[in-house]
Amino acid sequence: MLKSFGYFLGQRNRGSSFLLTRMMSTRPSASSTSDKTCSSELGLAVVHNSDKCEFTLVLDNTGSNVQPAVLQYEILPGIVDLYHTGVPEAYRGRGVAKHLAKAALEHFSNQDDSLIRLSCTYLQKYVRDHPLDKYTPKLEQNY
Repeated sequence: MLKSFGYFLGQRNRGSSFLLTRMMSTRPSASSTSDKTCSSELGLAVVHNSDKCEFTLVLDNTGSNVQPAVLQYEILPGIVDLYHTGVPEAYRGRGVAKHLAKAALEHFSNQDDSLIRLSCTYLQKYVRDHPLDKYTPKLEQNY
């Protein structure tokens, strides 16, 4: 069984304000190594794809060509390097990157053997603004 997690963004009345809900579920492992989360009728899920070394958030599920928000990382010996966070311009300033950051930090803080390197300047700022005991000990101190 693969235990997956998701962070769901639901839009409130006017669509400019986001609501975060955490959902834990247990699902059978799939044939791919993508750690895809459950989807929700009320929101959009952060998806971890370990094959591509990225967390993504599809921002428009209507079939238009809006690019997903993405947090990319690289696995190095003893370190996972979170090096890029990107949000499409039309969705910037709405807290989308925050949800990617939270999902990635929670995921990697639960890994026993790797430190977390924050090469991405957004993630460095996020951690300074949101220091949590859960992931702070796992951070490489040179950010």
